[in-house]
Amino acid sequence: MPPWAEIAHEPRPTLAAMAAQRRGYGNSAAGLEARHPGAVTPLRASAATYLTWAAAPRGPLPAVAALGLGAWRATWRSENPASRRALAAIALRGQATASLRLACALRREWLPLTVAALAIGGRPRRLACIALATDSLAATAGRAEPGLSALDPRAAALRLLDDAAYATGLWEGALGAASPAALLPRLGSRRSPPATICR
Repeated sequence: MPPWAEIAHEPRPTLAAMAAQRRGYGNSAAGLEARHPGAVTPLRASAATYLTWAAAPRGPLPAVAALGLGAWRATWRSENPASRRALAAIALRGQATASLRLACALRREWLPLTVAALAIGGRPRRLACIALATDSLAATAGRAEPGLSALDPRAAALRLLDDAAYATGLWEGALGAASPAALLPRLGSRRSPPATICR
């Protein structure tokens, strides 16, 4: 097990101070990645999950076929029908969880790429809008800012400020370190450290 530490941070009194703090967090990611490879990766998923995402832009049928292939790979060694159903459900839940994390990464760590996709239009814009809508819907069921409902526009504005500041620091740090490692997705494995948590 890797060592863990819990550090308390005083809340910042102004939005500018909060943004500067989040920018600093992002800026430190490149150094953390250099010392602990994979610790701050924006996204970690299985090969089957990446295959499903690659198939999704081609239409629902390729995406469903890729999902089915992933479920089959998770169950083909089992001869017990009940075990197969349970393993298939686990595989599909894993796909759903990883897809939410992808949407989160497009909102946070990969925000510049999402902005570029929105500006380009066409299919990139549609995919970016789907990812942002998915992430927003997930946020309504999650934890909002203290004192605010997840549906409150102010909560969405605070999240956007938080994400933009973190992404700015993250990309600045990657450019300063001349290494994109902190921006790259990774292939998941049982021995891999967990990816950063989507808030």
